[in-house]
Amino acid sequence: MARAAPVACCCSTAWSENAPIWPPTPGDRHPQRNNCKADPKVKRNGNMHVWLLTALVFCATLVVGGLLRSQVEKNQLLEARSVARSLAHASAHAIEERLGRSLSATYALAAVVAQGNGRVDDFDALSRQLILTFGGISNLQLAPGGVVNAISPLAGNERAMGHDLLADNARNKEARLALTTHRLTLAGPFELLQGGLAVVGRLPVYLPGKAGAPSFWGFTTALILIPELLESSQLNRLGEQGYRYQLWRLHPDTGQRQIIAGLPGPALQAPVDTTLEVPNGSWTLSVEPVQGWINPADRALGLLACVFMAGLLAFLAHTLLMQPVRLRRQVALRTQELEQANLQLADEIEERRKAEEHLRLAANVFTFAREAISITDAQGTIIDVNAAFSRITGYERAEVLGQNPRMLQSGRQSRAYYQAMWQSLTTSGYWAGEIWNRRKNGEVFAELLTISAVKNAQGETQNYVALFTDITPMKEQQKQLEHIAHYDALTDLPNRTLLADRLQQAMAQTQRRGQSLAVAYLDLDGFKTVNDTHGHAVGDELLVALAARLLATLREGDTLSRIGGDEFVAILVDLESVSAHETVLARLLEAASTPVKIKGLSLQVSVSIGLTLYPQDNVSADQLMRHADQAMYIAKQGGKNRYHLFDVIQDSAVKSHREQLAQIRAALQNGEFVLHYQPKVDLQQGRLVGVEALIRWQSPQTGLQLPGSFLPAIENDITAIELGEWVIAQALNQLSEWHAAGLQISVSVNIGARQLQQANFKHRLARLMHLHLKVDPAYVELEILETSALEDIELASQAIRDCRELGVRFALDDFGTGYSSLTYLKHLPVEVLKIDRSFVSDMLDDPDDLSIVRGVVGLAEAFGREVIAEGVESVAHGQALRRLGCRMAQGFGIARPMPAAELQAWQARWTVDAQWGALRG
Repeated sequence: MARAAPVACCCSTAWSENAPIWPPTPGDRHPQRNNCKADPKVKRNGNMHVWLLTALVFCATLVVGGLLRSQVEKNQLLEARSVARSLAHASAHAIEERLGRSLSATYALAAVVAQGNGRVDDFDALSRQLILTFGGISNLQLAPGGVVNAISPLAGNERAMGHDLLADNARNKEARLALTTHRLTLAGPFELLQGGLAVVGRLPVYLPGKAGAPSFWGFTTALILIPELLESSQLNRLGEQGYRYQLWRLHPDTGQRQIIAGLPGPALQAPVDTTLEVPNGSWTLSVEPVQGWINPADRALGLLACVFMAGLLAFLAHTLLMQPVRLRRQVALRTQELEQANLQLADEIEERRKAEEHLRLAANVFTFAREAISITDAQGTIIDVNAAFSRITGYERAEVLGQNPRMLQSGRQSRAYYQAMWQSLTTSGYWAGEIWNRRKNGEVFAELLTISAVKNAQGETQNYVALFTDITPMKEQQKQLEHIAHYDALTDLPNRTLLADRLQQAMAQTQRRGQSLAVAYLDLDGFKTVNDTHGHAVGDELLVALAARLLATLREGDTLSRIGGDEFVAILVDLESVSAHETVLARLLEAASTPVKIKGLSLQVSVSIGLTLYPQDNVSADQLMRHADQAMYIAKQGGKNRYHLFDVIQDSAVKSHREQLAQIRAALQNGEFVLHYQPKVDLQQGRLVGVEALIRWQSPQTGLQLPGSFLPAIENDITAIELGEWVIAQALNQLSEWHAAGLQISVSVNIGARQLQQANFKHRLARLMHLHLKVDPAYVELEILETSALEDIELASQAIRDCRELGVRFALDDFGTGYSSLTYLKHLPVEVLKIDRSFVSDMLDDPDDLSIVRGVVGLAEAFGREVIAEGVESVAHGQALRRLGCRMAQGFGIARPMPAAELQAWQARWTVDAQWGALRG
């Protein structure tokens, strides 16, 4: 029984891993080969353990690979969206700039309306000039009281005439908003009555009302067609660059998205949005690549690479894990045959061969990866690189082994940059970012670099693995986009955006250095003719050639910018004196006027330049541009091909004069002017024969003002005519009331030279007389200054003869103060001569003045004219005039000017005055 135990099983557990394997003898003939089987349970447990670990390696590798791939896709997505956002921002800025410039026409038109006190002379000519200046405008409209009564151009827009902007419930929301906020509003886009999709800018215009309060006049309107707006902003270039876009807004009434423009195709999935700020709202520009943010083929390829790498590593892990299992199986075999040992050895050799093949496969992956890979030791010495590294850097593998990666440094990053990199590697074992390196040929390139530290079991760094890709093309594209955003596409000169930035910098530098700078606004003369005659292609070539010439005339540090069309702006810096700009301007004028040869044509234009100096013109950058623009228009009006320096002092005086004109127009509209009347008497008969109507301004702020304080301000303005006609109308009204009350006197009204010399003065006077048919024209007397006829005596004489046909009388005021009084007396058909007050007031003390008065009275008698003296301030003056034969008189000694309501009471008092009674006797 004791010997039965060893034979119970030939695979006893005593035959373990530690049992020696004895070589079989020749006579053994593998006695146990067929009987000694591995324990199935041991084999099953070992396989399950290996497969579990293999699956774990596969899953972990797949997860890591997926995370890495996800990070790469995320970086690609961020870069792609950044590029699209830059493009969208550039396009949105172009639309904002184009729309803002077009809408500026409403402010210019509103200024003209305000200047004309609601009247706009030659609206079509003005509109054409504004449309040409601001561009992008389909038509301009005037809507007094909200009703459109003027459109330019009218052709094709007739249906919009008479349209009431405030009564149209479907479209009056923005108009009423403008009325409420006193600001420009933008309506639309919507379909026009005359057809087409457009937006409309409406600017409310307010004129000074009563008590200085603004009074709503109406709207100035600019209609901008959407297709023309988008074409001028080159929005369609997004499609050429491989992007789909939609320009939209949220409809203010429905809250629904309203598509303004876009490329056909399915709805955008994940676009980048850029907001355009427009008056009383905003638009949104959505942009998305046609092919999507991530190429599906690249995504699939990356996924396959992740699966392949996970499978490869799992296979390697499985192979390595299976080796101990197989060894345990071999030890567990209860055989001592040499053949079995040899078979086991052969199996091991085969497995080693397979492992080497797998290692070679992994090496191939390292070698042929598209990303550059370099491996260094802990000290940073390169120990291996792959083929992609050589392809990107230009260095062969043998040239970099044993070298430090700093051999690639370009010098663009500072020492602190690299210190921060190594600090990150030391603390976290990882660094990622962009860096500029240098290829073997000296070319600098940009790379997206990731460095990871490889540590041993003790946590000590053994190697560093760097993986990078060449992103230079991406950087170049970004640089091009930045260039497009800041430079003119045709001339490659700085655009308006970059100009504004440089002007701000130049102003700050000028203040620091205590020098001056000049802003020159250049507008080509005759360029439109070239465009219309030879086409836009030739015009573009001419612009490019002239831009190069003008730029060559400037000094280093100066800036030349094209801000649109044929307009340029130059910033001249570091001016030591205010006259230092003259040489540069002379060169600019010469460069622009020199003929240019283009396609066999000799083209010649010139340039008008407006100039302003800073800090002499101490305003903001925007105001400097406006002042230079104003000076340029003066240069054009002065004959073109010249420059004009903005006059700061004159501008202040003009503004003051303009403000006074506006106040006078408002006063006329608000009924602040009144007439006072100074009596004219017959000294011989002692009776009232007439009055002179004298204007006064009853200002709510300053009280009653005499004519000398405000009439000079309107002397050369159309307001003088309007005010003169108001005086005639008021005097006729009052004369009608007096005659109806039984007071039969005449009224004389002063008229200015500008009013008299109007071509249609007779007709305008006839219209006023027709409105007062009860007034006998013989009681109406028009007084003209002797000096009023100095400019054109023939014209004045003809005007008087024409008006006398209506039955009115004329008096020559201030007679004797001119240089050719006898000439006027001969040629001007007037009935009355008025002796100037300067002679009458001093005639009692100055013999010369007395002689002049005597001479005027004699001339009047000789020529059959009536004579009246003004400036009679005492009884003595009246007595002296009586002795000289002058019966008619007026002056403070008789009565001061008074309101119409006081005249009859004065008449009653004056007739019984004792002194004047003595004078009559």
